[in-house]
Amino acid sequence: HALLHHRLLPRYLAQQRREVWAEVLPVPASDRRAGVMGLGVLGAPVARSLAELGFATAGWSRRAAAIDGVATFHGGDGLAAFLARTDILVCLLPLTAATANILDARLFAALPRGAVVINCARGDHLVEADLLAAGEQIVRVPPKLMAHARDAARTYGKSDPIDALAVARAALREP
Repeated sequence: HALLHHRLLPRYLAQQRREVWAEVLPVPASDRRAGVMGLGVLGAPVARSLAELGFATAGWSRRAAAIDGVATFHGGDGLAAFLARTDILVCLLPLTAATANILDARLFAALPRGAVVINCARGDHLVEADLLAAGEQIVRVPPKLMAHARDAARTYGKSDPIDALAVARAALREP
């Protein structure tokens, strides 16, 4: 999924629907900052893989961790710095009392403009209303695309609004 966003596939899909072709020069993976939340059994291998693919990769967990080739952050103090340097955020956190609703308005506001959120975690990490509000307030998603994101959220559950917003974000950057 990270590669899908890195290669701007949502942007090209949005162009296809509008019958527009505007080629975009690819950005080297080394210029794209990937961040993995959760550096346990699932997150550590994902962070390593992204680093091996050439992404400037960081990871965040509640406790300190060390992964070769991955900048690591931990705890509440490290979260803000981690988010500020993350263009593609992958959430692989376990569901605990501390991680429930962690993908909320405050977290979205701390990400750089145009960041992509990929929620691979199971459970109630995502506050859907905050994601949809972030789409409207932070990236100014056009109403038609925002409506699509809301429909996806109602119809398919928690992961699809993220993809719908990624398409909307990509469309905003098109000429």
